[in-house]
Amino acid sequence: MDPIRRSLATSLLLFCFLLVPVLSAPIRSPFGPEIAFFYRTSVECAWHLILFYVTNFIAHTASVPLTVEIEGPTQYRSLSRGQFPWAALISLFLPFRALGRDILLIAQTRKDSVESALAHGTLLVLARNEEWKPPMDREDQVFIKLPEHYESLPQDSSNLPSAALTLLKDEGYVKIKGHERLVHGEISIPDGYTLAAPKYISKSTIYSTLKSTRKVYIHRPPEYLKILVSLVQMISAAFTLASTLDNQRSRYGYAAYGLSVFPYALMSLANAICCAVVGSYSSVHILRTHILQEAEQRYDALFDGVIGRPTPDPDPIADESVLPDGFTRVGLSLRPVEADQSILVVRKASGKKEFVLKKKENLLTFGYVGQASLPARVTWSCAGVGIGLM
Repeated sequence: MDPIRRSLATSLLLFCFLLVPVLSAPIRSPFGPEIAFFYRTSVECAWHLILFYVTNFIAHTASVPLTVEIEGPTQYRSLSRGQFPWAALISLFLPFRALGRDILLIAQTRKDSVESALAHGTLLVLARNEEWKPPMDREDQVFIKLPEHYESLPQDSSNLPSAALTLLKDEGYVKIKGHERLVHGEISIPDGYTLAAPKYISKSTIYSTLKSTRKVYIHRPPEYLKILVSLVQMISAAFTLASTLDNQRSRYGYAAYGLSVFPYALMSLANAICCAVVGSYSSVHILRTHILQEAEQRYDALFDGVIGRPTPDPDPIADESVLPDGFTRVGLSLRPVEADQSILVVRKASGKKEFVLKKKENLLTFGYVGQASLPARVTWSCAGVGIGLM
């Protein structure tokens, strides 16, 4: 806390401590008996209204689980820093929407902790970005889209063709920045990579490249404070309903305002069950994939606390078959020739070809395919890379 905020909080706390004895001082009231009585009854009425709204409506919003999201297009927002609590605000005006949200959260909870974290939006993966390039000291295995006339390209060492690497779009992931999430462990992402939140459509493709995660446990304790708040709200709602049946219903019937607390009490019960079953996540976890293993070999990479084990890839370059989406698995590496120029080496089982690596301007572009639509055996590539020839 900075000095300005600390001094302000100290002054406010001191003011509150001094206010109590001042208000308790035995001084004569400047108001007459009638005005004093009106003032006292108004304060009591305002106090009862505040107590009614806080214990029945505000307490309900405080019991809404916020560290998880339902499986869908917006699940990647879970555990975002500075995110506005829209779920709590919406539940204040639409309490039955919170019931549907709680039911979905409970239904999407699995015995597999990793699968539950993926469904609840608390799992991240590593993806390549537009700045990615093959390494100089080794070879990366990548699925790329080769030009149709790739095999017929001449290989004259004195006049090599030029090429560029083009990142293909992936609709199954949302790229995010590391500081936007509370990440478990310590990470240092090298250049050319970024964190990405997988969407629900990519669940099957992720699990097809991982070993069983049933023995992996992600800590998600019950939210005891929210459960306690839910109990307080339900008890308050019970007293409100009891008083409503005595005096309000005989006068207003089913229009009695006390009956408005019933849906909020029901939703608080659902929130308490959800907080006990689903639990809360204090941070997001990063899943170990083939892309992350590739990034770990970069000199400035650090990934501590990641979970999962990807399946091995036996003899990857031997298979030269072109997949239905036009991807081919090749080995990519760079060979420096000048200070500002590199040679891109593309290796297949049939041999190597070299290209002068250029930027993307004025290059032939190729179509893009989402990662989630690729066959299971190649979906470890979180972002495909295409080659465009000048």
